[in-house]
Amino acid sequence: MELWNFILNRWTVLIIGILIMLVGLLPEWTLYIVRMIGKMGWAEQRVGTGGTFTVWKLIGILAPILAIIYFFSPGIHFDSPSATPTPTYYQNYR
Repeated sequence: MELWNFILNRWTVLIIGILIMLVGLLPEWTLYIVRMIGKMGWAEQRVGTGGTFTVWKLIGILAPILAIIYFFSPGIHFDSPSATPTPTYYQNYR
């Protein structure tokens, strides 16, 4: 459970978003990741030649935006299901 608290920490999400931005927007890093992972077949078919790189560019633009929104939004909380109390209205109908 501690791993999820670390991964969903606001600072961790912001740093991961910035790293994904670097992977998506720096051509050398994008080429390295595409060579490691491989091309996305659906992106090559739907977007055309170079579709994998275009998708990585889009991910590189969207990831830091979503990370910043998550970082500054106070309403998003991820709690474990065991930490959530049982609502009282279920207890009234027993």
